[in-house]
Amino acid sequence: YTSPERMTNIYINIGLDKKEEIGCVAYPNDKFTTAFGVQDLHTVLDHCTDQNRILLKRDWLQIQRTRLQSETQRNDENTWLPIILDEANPFHANALDALLLSHDYKKRTNFESMQTELSELVPPISEELQVESKRWIAYPWRKMATELVGPKSFKRLLRDRNRNKITDAEQDKLANLTVGVVGLSTGHVIAHTMVMEGVCGHIKLADFDTLEVSNLNRIPASLLDIGANKAVITARRIAELDPYMTVEVFDEGLQQTNIDRFMQGVDVVIEECDSLDVKVLVREAAIKRRIPVLMSTSDLGMMDVERFDIDTNPKPFHGLTEVKAAELKDLSRRDKSGYALAIMEGDKISARLAASMVEIDYTVSTWAQLASDVTQGAAIVTTAVRRIGTNQSTPSSRTRMNMDLILENGTPPTPVSFDESVQEDPEFSGELKEDMLLAASFAPSPGNIQPWKLHWSKNKFDLEVDRTLTVSMDVKWRGAMVALGAASLNAEIVAAHHNVGFDIAHFPIKSKPDLVSRFTLGAKDSVDKSLERFYPYLLSRTTNRSLSDRESLSAGVMAKLSSVTKQYPVKLHMLSKPDQLKSYADISIESDRLRYISQHLHNEMMQELVWPEKDNLEQGIDVRTLGLETKDLNVLPILERSDVMKQLSELEGGKALGDYNKDRILSASAMVVLTATGDSDLDYVMGGKAMQQFWLIAEQNGLSVQPISPIFLYANNDEDIKSLMQQEYQTEVADLRRRFNNLLNIAENEYPILVLKLSYSDESKFRSLRRKRASI
Repeated sequence: YTSPERMTNIYINIGLDKKEEIGCVAYPNDKFTTAFGVQDLHTVLDHCTDQNRILLKRDWLQIQRTRLQSETQRNDENTWLPIILDEANPFHANALDALLLSHDYKKRTNFESMQTELSELVPPISEELQVESKRWIAYPWRKMATELVGPKSFKRLLRDRNRNKITDAEQDKLANLTVGVVGLSTGHVIAHTMVMEGVCGHIKLADFDTLEVSNLNRIPASLLDIGANKAVITARRIAELDPYMTVEVFDEGLQQTNIDRFMQGVDVVIEECDSLDVKVLVREAAIKRRIPVLMSTSDLGMMDVERFDIDTNPKPFHGLTEVKAAELKDLSRRDKSGYALAIMEGDKISARLAASMVEIDYTVSTWAQLASDVTQGAAIVTTAVRRIGTNQSTPSSRTRMNMDLILENGTPPTPVSFDESVQEDPEFSGELKEDMLLAASFAPSPGNIQPWKLHWSKNKFDLEVDRTLTVSMDVKWRGAMVALGAASLNAEIVAAHHNVGFDIAHFPIKSKPDLVSRFTLGAKDSVDKSLERFYPYLLSRTTNRSLSDRESLSAGVMAKLSSVTKQYPVKLHMLSKPDQLKSYADISIESDRLRYISQHLHNEMMQELVWPEKDNLEQGIDVRTLGLETKDLNVLPILERSDVMKQLSELEGGKALGDYNKDRILSASAMVVLTATGDSDLDYVMGGKAMQQFWLIAEQNGLSVQPISPIFLYANNDEDIKSLMQQEYQTEVADLRRRFNNLLNIAENEYPILVLKLSYSDESKFRSLRRKRASI
């Protein structure tokens, strides 16, 4: 539709939207402009009479031919609007034919490569984007036309590499932001950076000045742009980056006569002009309308944020000077310099800029500005716009980021180095009591927390649970009881090796529930010599997290492993088929993800990891035992960061966090779960004995063992899950537990002791240490 200027303003006031896609063309004469579309151009033909349909097609064809073929428009230095033609829009058909047949326009065909880009995006694009129609974009000032995917597909491509530093939700919010930029020297770089980053959906550009050669030291234009208006040059560059971006140009600059029109609908103003009069005018208008103003001065990284939208008593320039635009009208540049220096805080600007300012009109024509300073300022301003647009805390402030000083005072990082020499296994002393204590202390425990107190009193050896050494996943100290059971078995094996009879009682004193096991030497004459075969493996037994090639277990080895079910009240559940391992890997991936993004579980997990030359290695998991190459250990500092996990939680992401265990599960010979037939403390102690014997049998037969248990291992019901997860992800964990039990055929009256990966792997070079203990 076309309308005179008076009607255009009426349309704006009643809330109609401008049809930016078709631009602004004088038709049938310069008193009229194409300004508004009331109906969808794809369906308007279905809602008009035959006669109107003919007239609409005629007018549309004439308008587009005028835009495409007019020599006056193509050569007009102020032309900056691209022509966007949709091949699926019936209104565009004739104009599109005219474009494609025109010899005046050089054509670029990139649609196929863009479609390939879209098809490779992760996650895959929606069906809506897959069927979006192709556009042709014509740039009259270049006499160039290019194929382009539709606006939604283009935005998806252009913003893909923003994720997830800017989330999808934040990008959608920023797409509704309108930003005004005043002064298109420094402002050119800022505007272009904002459009590249996608921090706004509509941009207004104001500058009356034209480009000169001396401007090219900081404005990324070209010699072909000399003499053109700076705002127009910026708008063209934006159009060549994102033709779907809506842009308005005020090539007369800002004045009292147009400041209201410029400020209308603006969410943030960026002021980068040289004129003090305009600086003051912008702030007066922004304070009146409660609009924030940003300014970068291209010296020592100085950045101003003036939150006129939220400050209770807003003052321009942070109150550094009081001056009104009307007062500056008749002042000379020298008279205005005092105000300018007050605003800049002359005592804080760089010495080189200050010296340059002293020489103005003598040895230099104006103050210096460097491309690097301008580019740095663009980065800071764009960040501020993004923060304001996404409601992140960005108060009124003046900051400085002196890059020269930062580089002058820079220091190199400290590289991480690890001792790669092979650890030697500890050795038994030959003295019974010391060896029983040492063997017990080498039992496995959750996160190597060693939740026990071990001590001798005459001929009695007591193993007590230390309830202060626990983690959330060790629900009701069940994992600790498993560890105490393993420690008890180790002590029994040493006694058998020394051929010493003993009596062992579990929870012998009802009033002391922390006393888990008590050995009384000499109380029995008989010795279970069958245990002695495990003695050589007690101090070399280790968790081997190395990757391996998948190799099946023989029937003979499986029979030996299953023997523990005949000696202890436990059941054995095994997964060995590839599809079964894949199903458990899926459960493990989600379990690991939830462990990472649950704040308390993540904190406890990271506290378990200990680093050589940094931490005490006698308690916790030595990072060298993780089976990672040194270069891969570099990812751990990222995984340790709670702020990173918080971001992943908000993004509902983090599946990659399970890749470590996923690779190990899929290459396993088998995944094995031992279950107890009850859930009392004694049941878990006996399960711990069975688990330790199973582990020793596995290593006797050349197998490597690694616990890979889910976070809910010791959570036996909904109340346990509630305690474990602390109000987070309870439903998800309950569902995982159900999938786990179904996969492994675990009955309701069976309770997991541990999940172990079995494989044939290279020998591990490192093992996690144990706390040192005094000799007896």
